[in-house]
Amino acid sequence: MGATAVLAAAVLLLVAGCWDRSLLARLDPVVGGWVAAVAGWPIVAIYVVAPLLWSDASAAGSLFTVLLYTPAVGYGLVQAGRALMRQRIVVDPAAAVLASLFVSAGAAMLIDGSGKLVNLVVAAAMYAGLVLRARSISLAAIGDAARVVLVGAVVALLAAVLVNPAEILGDCRADKCTELGAALTSPFAGNGNLAGIMVTVLLPLAAYRAAPARVVAAVLGVAAVGLLAGSRTAFIGIGVAAVGSLLLSAAPRSRPRAVALGGLFTGAAVLSFLPLYVGYAETDFSLRGYLWNQARALIPDQLVFGHDPAYWVDSGRSTLFVANYSPHNGWFEIVVSTGLWGAVVVVAAAVIKSRSVGPAERPWLVAYFATILSISSLEAVFVPYFLGIAPFAAILPFLVYRMPAERSAAEHPKESV
Repeated sequence: MGATAVLAAAVLLLVAGCWDRSLLARLDPVVGGWVAAVAGWPIVAIYVVAPLLWSDASAAGSLFTVLLYTPAVGYGLVQAGRALMRQRIVVDPAAAVLASLFVSAGAAMLIDGSGKLVNLVVAAAMYAGLVLRARSISLAAIGDAARVVLVGAVVALLAAVLVNPAEILGDCRADKCTELGAALTSPFAGNGNLAGIMVTVLLPLAAYRAAPARVVAAVLGVAAVGLLAGSRTAFIGIGVAAVGSLLLSAAPRSRPRAVALGGLFTGAAVLSFLPLYVGYAETDFSLRGYLWNQARALIPDQLVFGHDPAYWVDSGRSTLFVANYSPHNGWFEIVVSTGLWGAVVVVAAAVIKSRSVGPAERPWLVAYFATILSISSLEAVFVPYFLGIAPFAAILPFLVYRMPAERSAAEHPKESV
């Protein structure tokens, strides 16, 4: 009953924070469908559909992967196809830089004889529509889509708890239990934090240019999901997203606001490097210390170009160490998989994308990346070259794009006669 009440409250708060009378009327159907495919459907598939079809991921086999990623792959390929049908092919430089990791990571996997090339191929298909552009997409359109998807995802979680509570609610772990005594889970989640992290990633986009009161309501709604998920990592991101969104929605555009946003981003970036400067034992941070030590030991062997995206999990299966699904730190994940080269590419792509958008959109992208950086201190969510726990975290910011003709018109308006 407690979990149902928390999710019901989360739905009400998110409706208050995200919904308005004109939302569906102004929703761009293409953008809405794209965001739903990459960000909304995975939540529904993991917590609602898959538990009704199979007992767990091993019973589903490859069918679960098909269920999870087919909509996102379909949208990526369809949008890329539309771009190829244009008279002039348009390439997004930021997404193209990021996509270069598919080439280097794929080469490393081929050399190592990895059996997980299908993961990279699926990820590349999801990104195809970001590299080849068929049309402009504004951050406002993405924000509207994120609002609809966020509300819909939490409604789906509530429905799952009502219909299938035995599979969706479990006993919470002793090291991350709440007063509710239960945690939102799924035999297909692979991570107790997943629901909380997924909705947190959507939060700074759903808050785009919303009134401060609506931002507060949306933050509280996402926090309710994070509480039920038992996700302390999500609360780090929720805090950063809340501060950034309220700063941008409440404060007028000014030098002090820019300084404050810069400070927030810098703080999140420093936090993302947590394992490099904090003293820890192997049992600290829910045993993350053990994983961080293993990552530290692996990185020097292939410092420049990394091992390959599948190396971490494959090492665990070969009994070298208990690998889990990632090093549980964004930078460790990137450098182990793609080396310092990969880290430079990821940063360069984010910078290029942030500088290519309009001045009204840029601060919100900075707030989004600050949120991702803060989450990356304890999880690896920005994994563009592979299928991480939340692949859409590295897709959503690259959806925003202005076609060259529109960009040129905005930068060089015709003089009035």
